[in-house]
Amino acid sequence: MIVTFVMGGGLVALFTIKWARQKVKAEAKGLEAAAESTEIDNAEKVARMWREYAEAAEMRYKLSLENTTAELVKMQERMSEMECTIKKLTSTNNQILKILKDINHDNLEQKKQEAKDIAGA
Repeated sequence: MIVTFVMGGGLVALFTIKWARQKVKAEAKGLEAAAESTEIDNAEKVARMWREYAEAAEMRYKLSLENTTAELVKMQERMSEMECTIKKLTSTNNQILKILKDINHDNLEQKKQEAKDIAGA
C-alpha cells in the first residue's frame, strides 16, 4: 500500500499541497500589507479632506466676523448720532415748555416768537 501510494503520485501530491499552502500564505501576507497600505492612504485622504474643510470654514467665519464687526461699528456710530439728536431735541422741548408755562394774555405774541426762534435754531 505504501509502495502504491509512493508510485501512484501520493508523495508528489503531498509536496505539491505543502508548496501550494506556502504560496497561499505568502500571497495572504502580501494582500494584508496592501490592505494596510490602502487603509493608511484612506486615512490620510480623510485627514486632508477634514483639514481643507476646517480651513474653508475658518475663512468663512473670519469673513463673517469682519462683516459683523463692520456692521456693529456703523450701528454704534448711528446710535451716537441719534443720542446727540435726542439730546438736542430734548433741550429744545424743555425750552419750549418753559416758554409755554410763562405765556399769559399780555405776552402771547412775544412768547410765540421765542418758541419759533428756539424751534428754528
